[in-house]
Amino acid sequence: MSDSRPWLQDLTDIRHTGLSNDSPHETELLSRQVHKALNEGQFDHGVWSRVSEHFQHVTPDFSGFTDVGRGVMYLQDILNARKRMTEANPAYRSVVTDSHTYVEKSLRNADVMLVLRHVGLAGGREEDGVQILRWKKVMGVWMCTKSTTMRCAPVLADEITTHLAGS
Repeated sequence: MSDSRPWLQDLTDIRHTGLSNDSPHETELLSRQVHKALNEGQFDHGVWSRVSEHFQHVTPDFSGFTDVGRGVMYLQDILNARKRMTEANPAYRSVVTDSHTYVEKSLRNADVMLVLRHVGLAGGREEDGVQILRWKKVMGVWMCTKSTTMRCAPVLADEITTHLAGS
């Protein structure tokens, strides 16, 4: 373990906890529900109550960072950008191809890493990406507090930036 990252000692792979029973951790299921809601165009889907209420009342400074578009964005901006992207590319979907959960040993914080395949882009292109959703247990309920997304293709970054510039 690196001395430059002492916080790593507080994280553990979900597979090494009593929570591991070959079923996904609740945060992993919620993370997948976020993508399902986005793919179905349900921008007011129930899963967002786990997100938006939390951001309004607990972490009003919530932000999502993506290496495309405008960098740091707030929840409503993220939803609006995704809606515009889907309207411009009706076949666009982000498919979760793999996921993995790390939880803090105290079981109060978790990071869910999603490996994504972006399909339905202009010209039938497909691109890969990675997203990390940070979750915190607040009064017994897991709440999403942060999203970090990295696209693995500069072409996709250019395309999304173009759509965002039109807003």
